[in-house]
Amino acid sequence: MITKEDVEDAVTYKLTGALMMAAGLLSDAQELLSMGDNAQSNEAINDAKRVIFMVMDGELDPGIRKQI
Repeated sequence: MITKEDVEDAVTYKLTGALMMAAGLLSDAQELLSMGDNAQSNEAINDAKRVIFMVMDGELDPGIRKQI
């Protein structure tokens, strides 16, 4: 299970923010599914959801936003 500290320590989070980290976890889940590893895929999906929920709760910076 991914923790807030895990996310904050990740290079992806530091460079692009939590939403790109969640996207990366979902990409990992797709790859795991293609290899037939359903258990690890499910864990990656749940980690991505945890990251998104931490953003929604204001615990993590969502990341780079395009300025209009």
